[in-house]
Amino acid sequence: AELTISGGTNIGETSANSLQVAGDAAIQGTTTLRNLSVAGTASFSGAVQTSQLTVSRLILSGSGTLEVPNHLGFTGPSPTRTLNSGVLGGGSSASINGSDTSGTVNLNSGNSPSAGCMVRINFRQAYTATPRVIVSPVGAGAGALQFYVDRNSSGFSICSTTAAPANRAFAFDYFVAS
Repeated sequence: AELTISGGTNIGETSANSLQVAGDAAIQGTTTLRNLSVAGTASFSGAVQTSQLTVSRLILSGSGTLEVPNHLGFTGPSPTRTLNSGVLGGGSSASINGSDTSGTVNLNSGNSPSAGCMVRINFRQAYTATPRVIVSPVGAGAGALQFYVDRNSSGFSICSTTAAPANRAFAFDYFVAS
């Protein structure tokens, strides 16, 4: 059966299995939608609240502001590392706790360390250009080094112009942004 309405109509309650609107639609009051799919653009003039939002790209336009009132976390698989035992000394080791964006590199020097690049962090996903890499020493052992960073789009190395202290555990925190 078909229902055609021309002119203004008030309907108290309606149930429809399928609804197609050819023109503009204005909905007032609380609306519950399950599985909303928008084929074109969507515009919201008020606040949008959700328990989870998954996007492939987030762009703040104009003078938009991103406010994060709580903690900010960067997840993803840990990058790999390549230890330079010739610089860190025999019996040295390294481990990473974090992601391509942020984390901690734990180093254990061995016997007779020397100056140079101690460890290379290899991103799981290369950046499109050389990113900015901020490294911060953790503890006195790392703080005593005159460290620097060599970087490119696929990773970065933590290096030092002075030799690391022998047989010591020390660490560096890192943050990477494009």
